[in-house]
Amino acid sequence: MIGACVRYEVKKYNEKREGEIVLSFLNAGEIQEQGETGKIGFGDLANKTLAVEETAIENALVAHKYGALSRFYR
Repeated sequence: MIGACVRYEVKKYNEKREGEIVLSFLNAGEIQEQGETGKIGFGDLANKTLAVEETAIENALVAHKYGALSRFYR
């Protein structure tokens, strides 16, 4: 189950980084809304490095073994 979840998340993560970047403009309402959270951004990604599926699965399994993921199962 952990492997399937990680594969899904790696796929989503990598798809964001492989997609075409379209820079958009923010309207006043979006600036106000984002300003309330303390960060105003355009949604662009500076890190284009793709995740390696097998490495991500290994990391998740080690984290699960040592209890790092237990807070998500409560």
